[in-house]
Amino acid sequence: MRGFMEKEIAHIFSASRDVDAFKESVISLQGDFDFSSGSMIELGTVYFNRYPDRFSNRNTEEVLLGYAVVRICIVEKLLYGISGDRKNLYRELFSDVSAAERVVKGLIGLAGNDAVLKEYVSLSSGLQRIKETIDEIPRGMIKERFIGGISNLFNILYVLKMTIGKLTGA
Repeated sequence: MRGFMEKEIAHIFSASRDVDAFKESVISLQGDFDFSSGSMIELGTVYFNRYPDRFSNRNTEEVLLGYAVVRICIVEKLLYGISGDRKNLYRELFSDVSAAERVVKGLIGLAGNDAVLKEYVSLSSGLQRIKETIDEIPRGMIKERFIGGISNLFNILYVLKMTIGKLTGA
């Protein structure tokens, strides 16, 4: 069993050589990590220690990297408790929304219409809870990265909902 420190998202980010290594480590936790506002602030602090932000001449690549780090964490928290094959399909959807129809067909094939509808509701309510946690973060650059990171996930869930409706008639 992993030690508590190994499951702290900020510690994982510090120990990761790059975002891909971070993603791999976070995925290995299967969503079993603390993602409270305090944990988010710690992650943001570690992120800004590695990639200091500037008010002038901002590095767009580093801003987008921050959003990606946030999305990795959020997606894995959302997928906690979903079985492996479906979890991988959802990961694909969250990384490439253009695959929505193929992904939803795969999900329906694996679990059926009712399960996919229930999972959509679970993902949607989970994302709302995470947004409420982000709202607890004091105003500043850390909060900005989390808001930027979560925003497109709402859009992806909307596409998921529309695609489920189209394929199931629900």
